[in-house]
Amino acid sequence: MIQFKLEEKTIAQYPHYEMQSRLWLEKLSNMLQDGDTGLNDTWFPTINPQDPAALTKEEQEIVDNLVHQFTTNRKLMRLLRFLFEHGKTYHIHNNFLNIHALVPSTADGEFEEFLGRSGKQLLAFIQDTIYQVGQNYLTGKEQKKEDQALFFYLWCGPKSPFFGKHAMKTFERYFLLDKKSHEERTLYWHKNLRTEHFKKKLLDAFGVKRVVFGHTPVNYKKGARMASRDGVAINVDGGFAAAYYNRGHSLVHTPFQIYGIILPTPDEIAEAERRLESAPLDVELIDEFPQPIKIKDTSVGRELYKERSRIRDELIAASGKTAALPGYQPNRD
Repeated sequence: MIQFKLEEKTIAQYPHYEMQSRLWLEKLSNMLQDGDTGLNDTWFPTINPQDPAALTKEEQEIVDNLVHQFTTNRKLMRLLRFLFEHGKTYHIHNNFLNIHALVPSTADGEFEEFLGRSGKQLLAFIQDTIYQVGQNYLTGKEQKKEDQALFFYLWCGPKSPFFGKHAMKTFERYFLLDKKSHEERTLYWHKNLRTEHFKKKLLDAFGVKRVVFGHTPVNYKKGARMASRDGVAINVDGGFAAAYYNRGHSLVHTPFQIYGIILPTPDEIAEAERRLESAPLDVELIDEFPQPIKIKDTSVGRELYKERSRIRDELIAASGKTAALPGYQPNRD
C-alpha cells in the first residue's frame, strides 16, 4: 500500500506523464464505503477515506528507513556505481544497436514522442538524466524531484523504452476480482518491427544494420524465432521466469555467421546431469557471410585504424617530412 500511495503522489504531481488512469486509491476508498463486492479484500486500515494517498506515521517511518538504507549502504552503492558508470540506454557495436527492450513507437510506425523528444534523442536524454542521477547519488548530492519522478516512469510508463505496455496492473492483480482488469496490453514495438518502414527508420536513425533487444519471452518450442526473417531484428531474452518458458538465449557473432543458441531450462540441465549427458541446445542460424568479416570491418577495427592514422600524422609532423609512409592515408576525422 505504501507503494501505491507514493505512486499516486508522483502521478498527480506530473500530469504530463498521462498516467491518471493509475490513480486507484480514491476509487478504492469509494468502493470500500459503498460495500463494493468487486474486491478480494476489504481490510485497509492504513487508508484514510478523506486522503487515501496520505502515508500514516508508521508508513512514513518505513519510507525514511528505506531511504537511509539505500543512500548509505556501501555494498549497494558499489553495485549501483557500476550501473551508473557503465550502463547505457543503448549501445552500438559492429553495426548492431543493442537495447534493453524497445524504442517507443506509435501505432502508425513512427517514433513516439515523450518529454519533447523521440527516437535516438529520447534515449540520449534519458541516458544523460540517469548519469546525472547516478553522480548525485554517488557524491551524496540532493536529487531533483523531476529526475526521481522520471525513474518511476521508466519502470512502468507506457512511453518508457524499458516497459512497452499500456499500463502495469499491479493494483488490479492484487485487489480486483475482475480478471479482465488485469490485462497489460503490449504496445507497438513488435508489430512495427514486422514492417519495412519502421525497420528502415530505426536503422537509419541509429546508423546501424541490425537491432538486438530483449525484455520479451520467445516461446521457441511453439515455433517462435529469435530473429526476423531478414535477420535485422533479433530478440535475445534472458529466460529467467518460469511463467515465460524459462528458456534463455545467447547470440553468437563469428566472422562467418550470426546464430542464436536457445539454452536449456534448469529442469533440462538437472535431468542431463542426472543422466550424465550434455544438456540439449537448439541453434537458430540468423545470417551467413559470403566473405568473412575482418577486424577492419568491426567497430574496434575502425577505431584502431583511426588511431594508426593519428599516430602516423604525429610521427610525420614530428619528423618534418611531407612524404607519406607506405600505406599511409591522412586522418580525415
